[in-house]
Amino acid sequence: MSEGVVSCVSNIIVAAASVLVAAAALRGLFTWRRELTGKARFGVARKVALLSYEISDAFKWARFPISSSAEAAARPKRENESSVEAQVLNEWFLRSSRTEVLREKLARLQAAGWEAEVILGKTAGQDISDSITKFRKCFGELVSSVDSLFEMRLRQAYGVETNVDPDWVNGLRKTVYSAEGDDLSKQVETAKNNLLSSLRTYLR
Repeated sequence: MSEGVVSCVSNIIVAAASVLVAAAALRGLFTWRRELTGKARFGVARKVALLSYEISDAFKWARFPISSSAEAAARPKRENESSVEAQVLNEWFLRSSRTEVLREKLARLQAAGWEAEVILGKTAGQDISDSITKFRKCFGELVSSVDSLFEMRLRQAYGVETNVDPDWVNGLRKTVYSAEGDDLSKQVETAKNNLLSSLRTYLR
């Protein structure tokens, strides 16, 4: 075999080997990218799912009927508070403190939802956004009921006559203080379950 033929065959073998190496490297790159994308999707889906559980628990705690005086210890005291006034203000303070924890968790979920829309896509992002909207609706109802109930009770503590509908007051109490399986609890659980359902594909 002539030297020219040997050189030509050698060049072909080297070129073929280079192509195979490049193909293997490219395949490895695509595999790595796919694994990285999968990990990112799992990570953000897991973050959102865990936050949904935290928010569900925070709703339960915010509405839990039993409280302790220690929860209101940080409340700034007014001058010459009566015992009745102090009792109302303490309960208002601790209820507001509990809902503030809920507000912070909702803000974290909102940020995670924006991240999820970028990583998981618009469809999943919209499902998450819908659940966040439902959570926020429940939160708004709870905060409004807390403020309305204790504003009324404080006026009563000051001796101001309050001509209010007893059914309305009862409705406020039912919202502020939870009962097993009540309407607000069901709305929160539905929002959580819908959100988890939309993430199931990414958590497998």
